[in-house]
Formats: sequence, structure tokens, C-alpha cells
Amino acid sequence: MGDLVSKGWPVGTPGSTYYLSPEAYCCEFEDGAIILDMRAVTYLGIDAEHARILRARVENWPNYKCAPDSKYTVNPALDALVEDLLVRGILTTVRMQARILEFEPPTMGWTNPHWSTAHHRIPISRVLLFSTSSLRVLLRRNGRNLASLLRWIGRHQAAFHRRDKPSERQKTDELLASFFQLRIWFYTADRHCLLDSLVLSVYLTNQKVPCTLVIGVSTRPFAAHAWVQIGECVLNDTVEHVLTFTPILAVGAIK
Repeated sequence: MGDLVSKGWPVGTPGSTYYLSPEAYCCEFEDGAIILDMRAVTYLGIDAEHARILRARVENWPNYKCAPDSKYTVNPALDALVEDLLVRGILTTVRMQARILEFEPPTMGWTNPHWSTAHHRIPISRVLLFSTSSLRVLLRRNGRNLASLLRWIGRHQAAFHRRDKPSERQKTDELLASFFQLRIWFYTADRHCLLDSLVLSVYLTNQKVPCTLVIGVSTRPFAAHAWVQIGECVLNDTVEHVLTFTPILAVGAIK
């Protein structure tokens, strides 16, 4: 194995310590692990044996615990996997900070009794807000642009503080009511959960409403899903459905 592989990524030496790159996210299951590469918006499944070894060699692996007996042993299959992850930019040899997924498990759905009983006149300002939010997402929903959009959401949401005042709740209710009325004219959320969640996150972020965009995965069979929360309240799905997924990424307000 040479010092460089085809795309110019350095290949680690036996026993090297690796790190998940800033745009790679991982969660582990009993039967292995799933890695989300946000640059390519693709998922990679890792079997349980290789996940166990990667856990010992990837310093910022989620819930990483030091394994004092994790000495390097010759494993051609693992070496090939590590090389592939380095080539794809999922792993790096550059030191990265530990990953902590800060996430409030959902306990309720966000409901408004007026949503289903009447369609109210939507202010033109909210039509423009929805349109610009949708356009921002559509222009950045793939590859590196999507990673950039997530950073934009996270950076702005970090400056917000959740306020449980009645006036703030009413404002949010009105914003959401307009969003769900407008959405049916632009797209259907069915099978477009990531698009819907991105648009909703941008829509609320533009109005300085604290929210969290969550992406979760499940196995047997594999499935991925996205939704938006305010605190413990799910906005665009049901609690029962989202709890069938394990969060792999959460961007936005935490408290």
C-alpha cells in the first residue's frame, strides 16, 4: 500500500488513529453501524465485527470508550475498508473533536386545533417566506451545498433561545399553520421527508424560532427519516413514527 491513494488522500499506517470527518455521522446498533456521509448524502452500513474494531480506532466515534487492549492486528478486510473510508473523505487522520449528539427525545406532537377546522388567509409575507425558504433548500439540497445549509441552520439556531411565553407560542402556531397550508401547493411531504424538514427548518430559522432538524435511521430493513422538533414536540410527523428511528444527526436548537 503506497503513501497516497488514487484521489490523493493519505492512507494511515497500521495501528493509526482515525477520526470521523466533520461531515460524517455515525450511530451504532447491535448488528453493526450506519455512517451518514452528508457530502454525498449517502449511507454506509458496517457489520458488527468491523464496527467494533473501528470503534477502537476512530477517536471521535459516537459513545467512544477507550479500549486499552485495542492493539493493531493484521486484517486485510478492515484495512481495505479504512482505505476506502479515507478515499471517500469519511475518515481522516486530522484530529477532530469528540462527537456528542445532543437531542431531546420526542414525547408529543405539536398540535393546533385550528389547523384542521379552517383555512385562514395567509399573509403575503409568509408566502414570500415559504418561497424563499424552499428556494434556498432546492439550490442547496445536494452534496457539499447541503452540508453548507446544515451549517447555516446550526449557526443561526445556536443564537436563539426558546421562550415559552404565550405570545411566542401563538406566533409559532400561526407560522406553522401557514407553512402546512402552503406546503400542499408546492410539494407533498410523503417520501420527501428530508426536503420537507429542511424547508421547515429554514422557514422557522428565518423567523428566529428555535427548532431542531433530526435525521434518524433504522435497520432490518434499512430506512432513513427526517423530521423537525421544537423541544420535545415533533412538528411534521408523529411521535410513534419517529421513535422507530435512531437519531444519527441533530442540527439546531438544543434547549
